[in-house]
Amino acid sequence: MKKIIILLIVFAASHLGFSQKHTIELNLKTGDTFSQIYNADISMVQSFNGQEMTIKMNIGSTWSLKVLGFANNVYDLEASYNHMKMTMVLPNGNMEFDSDKNDEKDIMSKVLGGMMNKPFSVKMTKSGKIAEVTGVENLFSGAFDSVGQVDDMQKKQILDQVMQSYGDKAFKGNLEMSMAIFPESKVSKGDSWTINTKLESQMTADIQTWFHPLQK
Repeated sequence: MKKIIILLIVFAASHLGFSQKHTIELNLKTGDTFSQIYNADISMVQSFNGQEMTIKMNIGSTWSLKVLGFANNVYDLEASYNHMKMTMVLPNGNMEFDSDKNDEKDIMSKVLGGMMNKPFSVKMTKSGKIAEVTGVENLFSGAFDSVGQVDDMQKKQILDQVMQSYGDKAFKGNLEMSMAIFPESKVSKGDSWTINTKLESQMTADIQTWFHPLQK
């Protein structure tokens, strides 16, 4: 488990007074649709038969989120992936998979392509925290239909790899890193706050982000 501390500076509006408390939060409207782009470079060192092997990966995705409703301080969102890509740099060569790639021999890319534009559900608070991600299994419905014969072991290996990079836990952490930047309570000029996010994908980490407004 890794712990990452991020220090960020947030610019406060110049008209806010020290004694005034203000709520900083999302204000999304039902029917709104917004997009997010995620890109991560990962370097892993593994030991195999007494020898260390370095694996470098680039994982990228683009997804859309549509606001279906709002109740009890929670947004009901419909999410879907629009694009996925994965590149691995290995000692014995490179591998690249892309949901836009049209190659009958590239099983992983075909599976990624079969996962595009399939909706699943996300519940997000006004502070940007992800309360729940459900229906991710819908992504894999028919994902192997366009590929040839795949045995159960190969199918499991592909699904395990995809879930680590694009499953519910990975999606939750990736989205929270960009959206969960707002304090849970009212703040005034000069206040600071900390956001804790758990990332679970190819690497697992506890991310601690510290926000402090600049004073004018």
